[in-house]
Formats: sequence, structure tokens, C-alpha cells
Amino acid sequence: MIKKREGFILVESIISISIIGISMYIIATTLQNSNGLVSCSNKKFEMLEIARKNIEYTKLHIENDEEIAYENNEKGYKIKTTIEEEKDYYNCYKIEVIVQSDYDSINLMSYVTKK
Repeated sequence: MIKKREGFILVESIISISIIGISMYIIATTLQNSNGLVSCSNKKFEMLEIARKNIEYTKLHIENDEEIAYENNEKGYKIKTTIEEEKDYYNCYKIEVIVQSDYDSINLMSYVTKK
């Protein structure tokens, strides 16, 4: 009579452990990549907020015909604001704000008219 084995043999255990290990590796790298993308997205959102705030500040001062004081750095970002008067339109100004970090930059542009 042949004796029937019960339980797992060594090869089955090694295969199942390797499948679990590969699955965990895939999950870990996916989570790490998504964490990096979220961090990058937060930095871009912060840069966009700085540019938007700077444009609103500039628009307000142009509309009220006030002098504009510029801040070149904010939270470690370089900010460059240019104002050009549009020749084709009366009292129309083009505002361009460039916010730069060490690795990325965002360019935001808007138009405003004087009252």
C-alpha cells in the first residue's frame, strides 16, 4: 500500500514564498512611485499658487495705478514678473510670472486693463 503524503513539500513552499515576494516587490515599488508623484504634484501646486498670488497682486496695483513692490524669492522659489503694455489696446497690460525651483518652472500669464 502506498503511503499518501499530507501537507506541502519543499518545492511548493518555495514557489509560494517567491510568488508572495514578487507581489510585495511590485506593490512596494508602485507605492514608492506614487509617493514621489504626489510630492512632485504638491510642489507644482505650491508654485502655481505663488504665481497666481503674484498675478493678483500685480493686477490690483495696475488697476489702482499704484507702485508695485516685487519679491524675488518666496519659499525658496525664484519669481520673475514682467509687465508689458499692449500697443494694440488702450490701457491693457500683459503680466507674466515665472516661478522657478531648482528642477522645474511654471509660467503663468494674464492681461489686465487700467481703470
